Amino acid sequence: RDDREHLLVFPFMKEFEELKGLVAKEENQDFYTDPGRANIEVFLKVVPRSRDRNTQIRDMSNVLAGGDSGDLVEEIEILDEFLDLDTLSLDVIDLGYTVVGREKGDLVSAVLETARERITGKGKIDTGLYRVVGERISVRIGQRGGFFTHETALFEEDDVTGLFHALGINLPDVTESASGSLQKAADNRYRSAQKPDEVSALRWYTRNIINRFLTGQSRYERELAAKLKLTTGRTLDARCLVVTVRRDAADGKLQTSIDLMRVENQIHKGAATARHAFNIFSGLHASKLEAEVLPGEHLGLFDLWRQLPEGTHLVSVTHRNKGDILAYMEEKPFPRNMIEHIRQTKNAVLIPSKPATVDGKERWAWLEINPEDFRTIAVLDTGERGAMLEHVLGNWQQEGTNFVVGALIGVDAAIWSMSTFSLALEDYDEIKKQAQEFAKGLAENLDIGGTPSVSASLGPVSGSFDLVSGEKAVSQNLLGYSKGFSAGVSLFFSIPD
Repeated sequence: RDDREHLLVFPFMKEFEELKGLVAKEENQDFYTDPGRANIEVFLKVVPRSRDRNTQIRDMSNVLAGGDSGDLVEEIEILDEFLDLDTLSLDVIDLGYTVVGREKGDLVSAVLETARERITGKGKIDTGLYRVVGERISVRIGQRGGFFTHETALFEEDDVTGLFHALGINLPDVTESASGSLQKAADNRYRSAQKPDEVSALRWYTRNIINRFLTGQSRYERELAAKLKLTTGRTLDARCLVVTVRRDAADGKLQTSIDLMRVENQIHKGAATARHAFNIFSGLHASKLEAEVLPGEHLGLFDLWRQLPEGTHLVSVTHRNKGDILAYMEEKPFPRNMIEHIRQTKNAVLIPSKPATVDGKERWAWLEINPEDFRTIAVLDTGERGAMLEHVLGNWQQEGTNFVVGALIGVDAAIWSMSTFSLALEDYDEIKKQAQEFAKGLAENLDIGGTPSVSASLGPVSGSFDLVSGEKAVSQNLLGYSKGFSAGVSLFFSIPD
C-alpha cells in the first residue's frame, strides 16, 4: 500500500528490516521445497493370555508401579507413518483404536486421521492371544526436531478401544486477528451442527482444548517477548502436544488429560538473563494454562500442590545430590515410576515430600527446571507434562464399534455440551497473574543463601513449604541453578508492563 518493497520473514512474522543481525538476503539462494516430515509410531504393550492369571496380576502390578518388566511385557508396533509437517500444521490429527477383524479374538489396530487422509495401521493385535496393558506413541520430528513419547497404562478392565488421542504437531501460533476469525467460523459451525456422532464430538472437544491452549500460549509469549525485548519463533522446535480421552472401566468416568510433549519456544536474539526469564515464565504459564483449558474440575500442578497436606516439604533434586535423594526416596513410599523418572532426567526437580489425596487416591506432581536455560515445566505422576480431569458419565451403550471409538460409544452427548468453542479465556489475566506470583514465590524459596531452611507460600499455592534435601535443609551449593533462576525472575519484575 505504501509502494515500498516488503519482505515478511517466517516464523517471526516480522519484516526483514526488523530482524537485522538475525537474517540476511543473498543474491543467489537455494530454495528447499521439502517441508520436512514427522514419523509417528504406535506400539501396544501386551502380555500373553496363556500366562497364569496370578502371575499376570503380580507381573502387571510390578510394571504399573514402574518396576522392571523384563521379558513379561512385549511391545508390538501396529502403526509406523511419515507425515509432512505442512499437512500437520493445518489441523490436529486423530489417533485411536478399532476392531479390524477376528481370529482367536478381536483383531485391534490403530487408525490415524489427518486433514487429508485416514490411515489404518499395518500391525494387528489378536486380543484372544494377548491382553493389551498399555500403549506408547513416539513422535520424531525431522532430523533435528526432536523425539518425544507418550505412554498410557491400561488396567485389566480397560479396553484399548476406549482411548482417543488428538495430536497437535507443528501447529502455528494463533495471532489475535486469526483468533477472531477462527472463533466466528467455529461458532457458526457449532450452531449449525446436527446431532453429532462420537467421533465428531470427540474431535470438537479435543480441538477446543488444544486451540484454547494455543491461543493463550501465543498471546502470553508475544507479550512476554516484547516485554523482555526478545526475538522468538519456532524454526526447528515444532510444538508437540497430545490430548487424551479415555473411559475408565472401573468407575465409568471419562478422563481427559493433556501432555505438553514439547511446547517451548525458541529464542533467537536477546540478553541471557532475559532469555532465562522468558523460559521460566513461559514454562510456568504453560503449566498453569494446560489445566485451565480443560473444562470442569481439573488437576494440574497448581491444583495438586494446593491440596498437599500440612508438613509437606519441597525436595530439591540436582545432579549434585541426586544419589542421596534417590536413596531417601527408595526408603520412603515414593512411587517406583516417579523414582525412575527422576533417575533418568537431567533437569533439576522440585518435588513435594508428600502426595496430595484426591478422591481417596494419592497423586503426585512436580516441577522440572533445566539448569542451563531454565526451561520449566510441570510433570504429573502419569508421566504427562500436563493436567487431567474426570467427568462422570450417564448410562453407556455397550454395543457396537465404530471408527476410533469402540468402548467410547455413547460419549457424544456427554462431551458435546463441553465442546463450545471459546478461544478467549475469560480468566486470562488471572492465569497470567498466578503463574507470575508462583515464579516469584519459588525464586524467594530458592534464594536461601546460608539460611537453614525457608518457609514461604508459593504465590497462588496455599500453605507453606520448607525447601529440604531428604530430611536435611538444603544449602546453597546444592541449588546451583537458584541464582540464575532468581536473576531471571528479578529481571521480569523490574520491567514495567
